[in-house]
Amino acid sequence: MKRYYRKNCSSVALFLVSNLLAAGSSVFMSFLLGTFADSAMEGDLSRVWKIALVTLFYLCIETFFAFLLDYSRDIIVQRVGRGLRADAVRKIEALSYMEKSEKDDGACLSLVQNDVDTIQQDYVAALGEIYFQICCFLLAVASAIAIQPVMTLIMIAVSVLTAAFPKLTEKRLQAHQENEQQAKARYLTAITQILSGFCQLKIFNAFSGVNRAYDEANENLYRKKLRSRRIRRILYAGAYGCGNLVVLGTWVLGLFFVTRGVITLPALITFAGLMNLVAGPVQIISERYSSTIAASAVCKRVLAFLDAPTDEADSWGSEPLTQIKTVTLKDISCRRDDREILKHVDLTLQKGDRVALLGESGAGKSTLLKVLASMYAAEGEYAINGRPCRDYRYEDFRRQVTLLSQKTFVYSASIRDNLTMFSGTAQQDEALTKTLADAGLSKWYAERGASMDTQIGGEEHALSGGEERRLDLARTLWRKGSLVMLDEPAAGLDEKTRVELEKQIAQLPCEILIVAMHNYSPEFLDSFTKVLRIRDGEIVM
Repeated sequence: MKRYYRKNCSSVALFLVSNLLAAGSSVFMSFLLGTFADSAMEGDLSRVWKIALVTLFYLCIETFFAFLLDYSRDIIVQRVGRGLRADAVRKIEALSYMEKSEKDDGACLSLVQNDVDTIQQDYVAALGEIYFQICCFLLAVASAIAIQPVMTLIMIAVSVLTAAFPKLTEKRLQAHQENEQQAKARYLTAITQILSGFCQLKIFNAFSGVNRAYDEANENLYRKKLRSRRIRRILYAGAYGCGNLVVLGTWVLGLFFVTRGVITLPALITFAGLMNLVAGPVQIISERYSSTIAASAVCKRVLAFLDAPTDEADSWGSEPLTQIKTVTLKDISCRRDDREILKHVDLTLQKGDRVALLGESGAGKSTLLKVLASMYAAEGEYAINGRPCRDYRYEDFRRQVTLLSQKTFVYSASIRDNLTMFSGTAQQDEALTKTLADAGLSKWYAERGASMDTQIGGEEHALSGGEERRLDLARTLWRKGSLVMLDEPAAGLDEKTRVELEKQIAQLPCEILIVAMHNYSPEFLDSFTKVLRIRDGEIVM
């Protein structure tokens, strides 16, 4: 966490100073009240009014310090959360396709939302509160010792007993917090499935079935949260009881000392105020320390994820790749979930090849394309232009190799961002408009105001199946990659749209084109220079 504090040095400095000012003002208020009582007992009415006016003015100052304290803490909490969320998203983006496929969306959402929120509130904010209470405690103790050292030491001895409670239950607190975070992730997965599959669930009237999984996850979350909070409430209750004991003991012992003439009543009032600033902080420190112990396991897990060496780009070389002339697969095999999907595949492609990859569903077409796109790891040799593909720079490989999957994803963003994948500028709008026209989207573009700033995506601005596939083609045209692969590009389209799309695919400008399909027209098949068939993970000539 230190790196996030270092990034916000000025905010941390403001917080530290405001803590000292707020703590000092709270302690000074106890002395003002004692002086007030002393003046009242002496019958000096004019002095009472003067002290009252000073106290009123001082309350305004103390209120400002309290605001400064809370707001400076909020700044740090929110900035640390912002940094953690940004780093978590970047880390997820840096995962390989296979690493990401092993993490469901619910787990990723839980990390970015639930885990970061827990770190913000139960760790960072709690540590900030602990620091303030320690400042109050130390200043109050120093002042109280000056008034009556014996009473101070007795009250401190009673107060510090509560600080031991969280430490004794450290492992249990951490275990309960981890169980709660896992339950949150499971709940997010359940609700994500309902939202993502809403259309199919509505069509099949299957909500009652999926609700069983949701209700189970919801009940599990309820129980885990309740257990986690129960142990914290027990600790809080113990701290509260000890705090009240300190306050009561202060008055009992104090009045005893007053009757013996050891201290005066005004001094006791000041001392009692200071003891409130001893007992209160100890109680709050115990509560917040319980939170930090519970959240520390979550914090360690998130930081371990962020620090893990999982950046896919780091495993690639430094050779530039500006054009793909040859692609060679030698003895390529690929396994997924203990099942061999590709079996000893050999394949050589050259510049100018336009390949139709035919096969039934499940034959291995999509897997082969993902291997070529370096989305799946595989055994064997994969070379581009005679060199192992990972000798090249990661950015160059991604720029030259394009894979359009079976499902087009339309982002809730502008047409420009969707077409350029968030890399375009307004200065390129004329060229982007031509690209849309080349992909057969001129009419669609005109219907949306002929503006690249028009927002698309989501339910309100949804595209038809044919429009989505043409948007994919437009992305490919704009990208100008050397190796272009399309996975079932015409799946689910009507006959007219399919024929129009096939004509546009046949004219795609690229060095090597591969189209995987199981339904096709003879005319479309004639546009390819090679036809390969794949069956049970093997290429059959």
